Amino acid sequence: MDITQGEMAQKIGSSATAIGQYEKSEKVPGGKILAGLARLGINIHWLMTGEVCPVDRKLMETIIATVEGQLMRDLLELSPEKKAELFVFLYEYFVKEGAAGLSGGDIKGDIAETTLRLIKFRDGGKHNEL
Repeated sequence: MDITQGEMAQKIGSSATAIGQYEKSEKVPGGKILAGLARLGINIHWLMTGEVCPVDRKLMETIIATVEGQLMRDLLELSPEKKAELFVFLYEYFVKEGAAGLSGGDIKGDIAETTLRLIKFRDGGKHNEL
């Protein structure tokens, strides 16, 4: 991120001094600070361990193909941001649930369809662009 320590501190409810201490490993951030960082899109696992969580490429490909197919069938469009949000939501769901939501390498249609319905409902039922 290209922001100052002060700007970061303000966004997550901390101080610039504390941010500096976290960066120098002089202090370990607590749950509130980690939650604030996560809301900014920072990978907390990477921040704490230096390790990048591998992505299950096959699962992600399945999610993308299923969602894209469902969108085409329903003649819907999602902004890139909303697609990314949906992909991450489904990915995290299937990682948590294991392969239980997958049927023959495909997402069970009702899960993808229900997720799209929830997005439509949340966005006021817009059909052309969600």
